[in-house]
Amino acid sequence: MEGGLKGTISDVRVEFWRNDPGTSEGFSHPSTPIWGVNFGPDVVTERLWGDGDQGWYDPVEGAFTSENDWPDHREIYQSNIDVGGLPPNQLFYQEGVAGAPAVCWLLLKVTLAEGEPYDFGWKTSLEQIMDDAVYDSTPAVWPPTWEPMKDPSIVTALVSLDMAFVLNSTPVPEPGTCALIGTGLLGLLSLRRRR
Repeated sequence: MEGGLKGTISDVRVEFWRNDPGTSEGFSHPSTPIWGVNFGPDVVTERLWGDGDQGWYDPVEGAFTSENDWPDHREIYQSNIDVGGLPPNQLFYQEGVAGAPAVCWLLLKVTLAEGEPYDFGWKTSLEQIMDDAVYDSTPAVWPPTWEPMKDPSIVTALVSLDMAFVLNSTPVPEPGTCALIGTGLLGLLSLRRRR
């Protein structure tokens, strides 16, 4: 967000993908989509989560702007997606093996209202879980070309980046299966004005 102005989310696509352990690539990444739903603005709510210095990183373009160069880019919003209104047969259920949940990847695709002069950003997490977050380095081409996300502000070492999100789960009666989306999906988001 820049100068106290915030863009308007018009659509959020939530997808879960199977995991590819990345034996040949050296890092795990999404392999194939297994579930996806588009959510409109009627189920997306936003709240001010915090305030602080922020940078901006576009891994596809390789563009990094430090927090020192964005003095009015401070507010962080939490976006909640309430999927409680979806029928049970449209929810994502994570199939496990021998009672253990399978590893899946969460992908979010956010569309802002037409004509808005903003870019959408997803905040990073302080916690590292398994491999790095990944991004599609060829977004206009299918299939995606996954690359691991590394912190661009630390040039002396490759420091992993993970993305911040929370899934509220709903228990499912069958053993070895759990619903990952039942009541909500929360993500820490940041918007910036395009220069």
